[in-house]
Amino acid sequence: MKITSRVAVAVAAAFVLVAATTASMLPDRPAVQSMPVPDTQVRAIDVQDDLIPSRRETPPPPPPPAPKPKPKPKPAAPARDLTPYKGLGAWVDLYDYAIRDKIDPASTVDELARRGVKTLYLQTSRFKEPADIVNPEAVNIFLERSHAKGMKVVAWYVPGFGDMARDLRRSLLAINYVSPNGHRFDGFSPDIESREEVAGDRQRFNAGISEYSRLLREAVPRDTVLAATVVDAKNNERAPARWEGFPWKDIARYYDVVLSMAYWTVTKKESNCDAQYDVASYMKEVVSKTEALMGTSKPIHPIGGIADCTSPAEVAAYVSSIRAMGALGGSLYDFQTTQSNPSRDQIWAELSKLN
Repeated sequence: MKITSRVAVAVAAAFVLVAATTASMLPDRPAVQSMPVPDTQVRAIDVQDDLIPSRRETPPPPPPPAPKPKPKPKPAAPARDLTPYKGLGAWVDLYDYAIRDKIDPASTVDELARRGVKTLYLQTSRFKEPADIVNPEAVNIFLERSHAKGMKVVAWYVPGFGDMARDLRRSLLAINYVSPNGHRFDGFSPDIESREEVAGDRQRFNAGISEYSRLLREAVPRDTVLAATVVDAKNNERAPARWEGFPWKDIARYYDVVLSMAYWTVTKKESNCDAQYDVASYMKEVVSKTEALMGTSKPIHPIGGIADCTSPAEVAAYVSSIRAMGALGGSLYDFQTTQSNPSRDQIWAELSKLN
């Protein structure tokens, strides 16, 4: 056992000696250095950093939405020329030149011009006539000679409301009428008063007025001036049931000018035409009641008369009152009855103050 132990010790010592000798024979090893990180790894780290919310940059806010385009304003309604209804007017109906009397168109126009008339209101037809335009030869003379004298001419027609297509056709024919030498009417007005064709049926009459007026307005260009010759709102109070439901608001809706038949002489008896009536008060009531029924004010041209049963004093009061109220114009119904009045010169002198 002792010999074996000595041998083991000797062997172990020999191994130690060999190991030391081998180490002394190896070259020196450099110190361990950190290795550079490849670019791909750097980029990976950067990406990872971007994925960390606290390290991301806040993106800029999105641009505000573009403003919505403003709707284009509706085109303004074209201006409508009311000149033909201004100043002094005179009325000629079918009885004067086509049915009963046969006044000469040329000399009539000359007389109107001499009296200072600015506008001739000429009836072209009515619902009960067979012709759409009655006596076009005379109409042409009235139209062309009036223009030659510097006067305007407004056509008027009496609708019956029993045949709407006919009433509309005749109205449009007057509006679009052209004389052989190219003259046209300067305005148009339906005379809204007759219920004969609807046999006095008040509801048909009132409904017919509304329908006719709407269709007429829709059928003409936007700048067309339409005037309504209407019943006397003051005189209607004498028979309220007869005029109940009259479509005054449609008159205001579809027409530009109101020609009110403000005939103060209906309160007189024919045998007492010399009696003086309070015309100024009558005119004020006609205008105020008309506006109240329409629910608005419109340019108005009160028609006075009837001319063969009035006096210069009444006409003077008529002229001064409607001028004070700012009426567009005025006239007496009609030319023939004015001419038949013994005081026609004084009456015309008073009427000329409307210009």
